[in-house]
Amino acid sequence: MIGKKKKSGRDHPLVLLDPEKNEIMTCNLTEIVIPEDIVIRLSIRYFDDEEPCEIHRSAVRKRFLMEILSKLEEKPEVAIAELDPDCQACFPENVKFLRMIC
Repeated sequence: MIGKKKKSGRDHPLVLLDPEKNEIMTCNLTEIVIPEDIVIRLSIRYFDDEEPCEIHRSAVRKRFLMEILSKLEEKPEVAIAELDPDCQACFPENVKFLRMIC
């Protein structure tokens, strides 16, 4: 149907868990906010670009989301410590595990 978007894997809800694996909150993977300093750091890493344009910002976000998604496809629950340090920094300190709801 025209105008309908196919649901992508990035739209799956995530459960953010504390160290005891109690639910803190549920959000969509695409709702995770990447702080500006991390966007710039990743843009420098991937593109050697200290002032990323919207194309580079979008690519940084996609790589960030794909890293998390690839870990969650390997197993249903992932420790934050298993993620790249820049990805880890995007989650509140009390979040220690991620679980994708299928």
